[in-house]
Amino acid sequence: MNIRTIITAGGIGIAAGAALLFASFAAPAAHAADALQLVITWEAHNFYPSNYPLKAATTGNTPVTVSVAGVRNGQFVDFSGADVAWWRDSSFLSKGKGMTSVRFNVEWRYKRPGTEYFMRAIVTLGGEQFETAVNIPVEAPRVALRTPYFQNRATRGNTVTVTAIPYFFNVRGLDELTFEWTIDGKKQPAAEGQNVATVTIADDETLAGDYIPVYVRATNVPLLERAEQNINVLIQ
Repeated sequence: MNIRTIITAGGIGIAAGAALLFASFAAPAAHAADALQLVITWEAHNFYPSNYPLKAATTGNTPVTVSVAGVRNGQFVDFSGADVAWWRDSSFLSKGKGMTSVRFNVEWRYKRPGTEYFMRAIVTLGGEQFETAVNIPVEAPRVALRTPYFQNRATRGNTVTVTAIPYFFNVRGLDELTFEWTIDGKKQPAAEGQNVATVTIADDETLAGDYIPVYVRATNVPLLERAEQNINVLIQ
């Protein structure tokens, strides 16, 4: 068997419907026009805003799909008859004819934020073997706080709406998250799906230049996922 190793050369973001994929292209060992190039992509399946423009991050417990495709002379190659073997880190994961994708959940006990998976695909086609790989970083869930005012500046006598926007939790919707708010040092009762809080500012001239601290913690109780954030609402 003629074995040809293809080394990963770089990465690029690819949009796929509402999700974003990360593609790692394999550089061919030879520069012939008919050389096969492998493209390996991964997609994280978790919760994030529909208008989020970047690639969804993988977090603990996130289902991840990794796929491989072949390109030759600008055309995709049919891998339905190819033998595809998948390795995750240093362990064999799966193998099958035409198995161009695999799916697994991030193992939060072993893969903490700041670590990564090393995924490798080995494709055997027409008596030749090709290989490519990609690193998949593991991150933590996040939550952002937004107000309708530039630099969170609000005028006296107004009520300010503060919205918590969660990213990369393993839930299907906001109602599966619990939000705990602390506004100006006063804790609010925790509530499921309550990602909006209001801050009422008295119409008092002595408050000008002061600020109201706002803190939130978002938690996915069944999976012990959490993220927190705080901002200061500046009073004008």
